[in-house]
Amino acid sequence: MRKYYLTADGGGSKLKVILYDDEFNIVRTGRVEGVNTLFKPVEMVRENVERMMAELLGGDDEHEPITHIDGASLCMVGGRDIMINAIKKHATIDDIVSVWEGEIGMAAALKKDGVVALSGTGSNAMFIQDYQMLSSLGGYGPLLGDEGSGYDIGLRALKSAIYAYDGRKSKTLLYDIIIEGLNIKTPMEMIWRLSNNPETRQEVARVAKLCAKAANLGDPVALKIYEKAGMELFRQTRAIIYKHFKEWDGTVVITGGAWKGCAHMLETFKSKLEHIYPHVVVYEPIFEPVAGAVIAYWTKKGMDANALGERLKETFKPYLYTTYYKK
Repeated sequence: MRKYYLTADGGGSKLKVILYDDEFNIVRTGRVEGVNTLFKPVEMVRENVERMMAELLGGDDEHEPITHIDGASLCMVGGRDIMINAIKKHATIDDIVSVWEGEIGMAAALKKDGVVALSGTGSNAMFIQDYQMLSSLGGYGPLLGDEGSGYDIGLRALKSAIYAYDGRKSKTLLYDIIIEGLNIKTPMEMIWRLSNNPETRQEVARVAKLCAKAANLGDPVALKIYEKAGMELFRQTRAIIYKHFKEWDGTVVITGGAWKGCAHMLETFKSKLEHIYPHVVVYEPIFEPVAGAVIAYWTKKGMDANALGERLKETFKPYLYTTYYKK
């Protein structure tokens, strides 16, 4: 009898869910906006998640409904209980395992020990040993932290547009790309777009892609923003390495969408780390985090990560790690 499993990766910008079978074939997928209930109303998160799960597990003219899930691996920064309740409205479930962002980031690179430097909507650094997160630093959110994250990059880009508009600094290509990309006439319009908006954090983080476009065209302001982001992630990574230096073998894995924007961010990060730790090896993921959650789930149950990785390279091709910029 065919068995079904579910994996989910959810945070500030989006929730990705994959339903797959016991042969690791993708059955159905779902995606909604961010589910971090620290920054978004609970009712909005619940409505989005329940609608997605109804579509994912419900039947239609071509498919029978899925009424039983054998196992689920959930990486949820907020909204975990909402997700579980949404699943149980449509199916029974035998096994639910919670996994951390650092664990799935490490697993997505087919590694089990080392440091994970996360730069997504938010940012932090985590120390992983034998697929388990031992400690984390950073992750204080947009008011107190998020240094080097997509939010931080987007916020710096928006502020650069304000400075350019006011004449406090010169206008560069980044200004034109932001104005055109956001379909606004002046940065002042961003006040109305962001005020009293439950999607403010995501809206700002999305501007990072506009900054990436400018940086990859050589804009000096955008490049400087990405350089600062690389420096911020270096500082977090250096701090957590210092705490665990005797246990650390030199492995560092990057994870999160903000790393994809501009190579200069990763180059800055690596050069600073290599200056202090000549033996460091910085790995990019092989898979997107949502596929890393699959690997984390099954390795916790004794499956060989490399063998599973080879299988997923065939069946989870849409979730192989890619970058926005051309290397």
